[in-house]
Amino acid sequence: MPKATFDDLLNEVRDLFLQIRVLSGGYGPAVNVLQMSVAAVWPKLGRLRRERLPQVVQRQLIKSTKMVSDLTLLFPSELTDSLRSRLPAIMAVVADRRPYLLEWWAKLPPMDRSLIDAYYRQVVSEISPAREIVDFTRLHLELLHLLDRAVPVASVVACETDETDVARLVLQRVVGDCPEDRRVILETLLIGENGNQQFYLRLMNVVAELEWLLGPKPDWAGLKPPPPAPIREKLVTWAFLVGCAVAVSSVIYAIIR
Repeated sequence: MPKATFDDLLNEVRDLFLQIRVLSGGYGPAVNVLQMSVAAVWPKLGRLRRERLPQVVQRQLIKSTKMVSDLTLLFPSELTDSLRSRLPAIMAVVADRRPYLLEWWAKLPPMDRSLIDAYYRQVVSEISPAREIVDFTRLHLELLHLLDRAVPVASVVACETDETDVARLVLQRVVGDCPEDRRVILETLLIGENGNQQFYLRLMNVVAELEWLLGPKPDWAGLKPPPPAPIREKLVTWAFLVGCAVAVSSVIYAIIR
């Protein structure tokens, strides 16, 4: 059975990033959870089979989530549990949707690209705020509809509210420009509404992918294990250790005699 590699681990946590991001209040705390999870799991990779990696990472993700103090939930527990129960349908298509998102990004006109890039890199844009949120929402919906056509999510229910209204509230919440009264409106639109909840999760899939693509990158450098030593180097090391053991044994034997 093939052993799990460090790249396998990073791919796994990237796919699970959506689980944290859709329920939490910020990109930074969500990345902290990933870094803690990677740091805890990678020392086990040498003895961990690849097919067991998803279960191990999932368990560690739950532990790390409880340890990150600034990871706050966006919604009350009842709504959070409802959203979490709908996540598997989205998780099943996350990896398959990714190539279409990258293709969309590559073909995006420069002005639209600069607007998206400014938000996710947290750079102040020169476009007026009112125009920003209109275009920002339009671009996210454009990408969402493209992904829905390319790789549909199973059993999708139509949005009970106008998609643009929900999307604007969600994206204002994501970029930190959502007053408390609008947060309450968003929460009200999601509670008990299957279609709105599914729409929220699909839109947050877009957000999470763009954050991963454009946002501040997690620092894996200090976590990645050193490359395995070449076989020749290992043999030389073992030969040296065996030689030392023989020499010490000879000295002890001579003393005993």
